[in-house]
Amino acid sequence: MLWSGAILAEATTSGWKAEGLDIDPAAVQTARHNVPRAVIRKGDARNLDLPDSHMGAYVSNLPFGQQYEVQGSMRD
Repeated sequence: MLWSGAILAEATTSGWKAEGLDIDPAAVQTARHNVPRAVIRKGDARNLDLPDSHMGAYVSNLPFGQQYEVQGSMRD
């Protein structure tokens, strides 16, 4: 099985309340299976639509394999 949710697994194991976001629906489903204690939803990190005080920290695991094309301007 594909491993998705590694950062979320580390966070929940350390006692943090973790929420995850991924643009790929298959990765969301896999991460939900791998880390059932985390809240995971489909979305785009360029548009989080969250209030400034919603999270204490943000962590990103960028797709370094050219898996996705950039949609829109690189400035965004």
